[in-house]
Amino acid sequence: MAEYDMSSNSFGQLWGLVSKSEQVWDLLQKIFTGDVANAKDFKKPRSASNFVHMGNIPDEDLLPMLQPVVSGSKTLKEFTDSCKLWKAVARVQTAILTHISDGTDWEAVQERYPSACSDAFVLIWAKCVLSQSIKLKTPLPADFYAMLRKKCDADQQRARAVEAHASVSVVFEHININVVA
Repeated sequence: MAEYDMSSNSFGQLWGLVSKSEQVWDLLQKIFTGDVANAKDFKKPRSASNFVHMGNIPDEDLLPMLQPVVSGSKTLKEFTDSCKLWKAVARVQTAILTHISDGTDWEAVQERYPSACSDAFVLIWAKCVLSQSIKLKTPLPADFYAMLRKKCDADQQRARAVEAHASVSVVFEHININVVA
């Protein structure tokens, strides 16, 4: 706290920050010291409040969110907003996985239900979570589940149509082979 001229009321939050990986800590240290691209215009944080929303975000996702702050292309407020959006997206993805219950692997479910797992659908509902300040324990709106069900049904119909088309193609290939023989 003393080294970075931080307020004393944020010790617990600071303790959480210093427990981050070396790569994350290196970027945080640059932010705390003002060692950023736009140093003249940059206002060093005096507390850990700009970083409270980064908890539970994996380093591989956190690093690309912190780097623009150091490079001067994003503000600390934009970083905070990115963290909130990441968590809202994760919440919507978890709701989709839980509802579909085909497994817990996002990529596999996304492949089977491309419409229901599309980036656009997830982002719309993530922004809804943020704009309506839907708390973690509060269920997502009923409209979300109704739209998700429709998208899942459409994805399943499309998959059945593709399977049927593939079966017909195999039959025609078999017929062509027999006719030629």
